[in-house]
Formats: sequence, structure tokens, C-alpha cells
Amino acid sequence: MMVSRVAATTAALALSGLGVLGLQSAASAGPAAAAKPKPTPSASPGSNCPNPNGHYPPGQCKPKGNVGDDTVEHGQKEHVHGQDWQPNSNVKVYAQSTPIYLDTFRADSAGVVDGDVVIPASLSLGAHHIVFRGLAANGKAATVPVPIQVIAATGAGGGGNGTGIGPLPRTGAEIAAVGLFGVVLVGAGGVAVAGGRRRRLAA
Repeated sequence: MMVSRVAATTAALALSGLGVLGLQSAASAGPAAAAKPKPTPSASPGSNCPNPNGHYPPGQCKPKGNVGDDTVEHGQKEHVHGQDWQPNSNVKVYAQSTPIYLDTFRADSAGVVDGDVVIPASLSLGAHHIVFRGLAANGKAATVPVPIQVIAATGAGGGGNGTGIGPLPRTGAEIAAVGLFGVVLVGAGGVAVAGGRRRRLAA
């Protein structure tokens, strides 16, 4: 009888201990056991935009534009480059303050635009922009301005000597030579007149 009571007590204590351990394990798991939200994928360096599956965060693939030279002259050929535009769409390029249409380029299958435009003579000197206008990767209209500075062409506005610094002053030697030449001409004219008179008198 005594043995059965001891066995029953031992079994009860063992079951109680297992229950306590189970509660402690559940408590320690706590929030960690809950499902974690999946992180939003981000574009890796060099990735093409847009992501075909649309997994990039909003604004990850905004259209971009740049130029070969930010200081230009009238008539100069300027290289333009854009990326992250809607693939196979048209991108128009303007020069402005007041918009001057330059050309239209077709984006390739990766949304890249490449081409050359000519800086128009009607664009005043000073600060302006080369402006890209087209569709972003998400299909919405987008405008990307790139600042440029228009300067006077090298050698422009001179006095015709090709140096751009105006006509050179005459020296004293040049003036003396011109004066001597004039004296010679006057003397030759006098001789001719005198010879004509002698011929008339002899006749």
C-alpha cells in the first residue's frame, strides 16, 4: 500500500515538471514564433528598370538624363543620354528656358536613350536646360531637366583678324610708308602733266 502511494506521488511530480517545462518553452518562444513579414526586394546595383515583376519599391526607377558637356557653344553637337524610360517609347529632347524642340529618340528595350543634338543659334547665352520628356517606366509622363551653360563661340565678335581681339593698331613705320607712297604718286602725276604741256607746245 505504501509502495503504491510513493509511486503515485512520484508520477504526479514527474507530470508536473513536464508541464512547467512546456509552459516555459512556449513563453520563451513568444513573438518570435509569429510569422515574420517578408522584406521588400530592392534593386541591386546595375539592375535594369523596370523590374518585370514589379518588385522594386516605388520611385526606385525614376527616369534619368545627362549630357556630354554642360558648357556648350552655338552650333555645337551635344550628346544626350537617358535611362529608366519606358522601353520602346519615344523621348523628346528640348533646349529651354523658352522650349526649343531639338529631336526625338526611341528608348531601347532596357529604357535607354542615346543620341546627338545641335545647340541652336537662337538659344541666348547663359544658363539653360536640356530637357527630356517622355514616359517613365510606370507609364506616367515624366520630365527630366539637365542644366547647361551656353557661351560665345571661340573667336566670335572680333574685328576680322581671326584673333577675337579686334583690329591691330597701325605702327609709325606703316604710316610713314603710306605717306611716302603718296608723295611718289603726286610726283609722278606732276611729271606726267609737265610732259603733256611740252608735247602740246611742240605741236
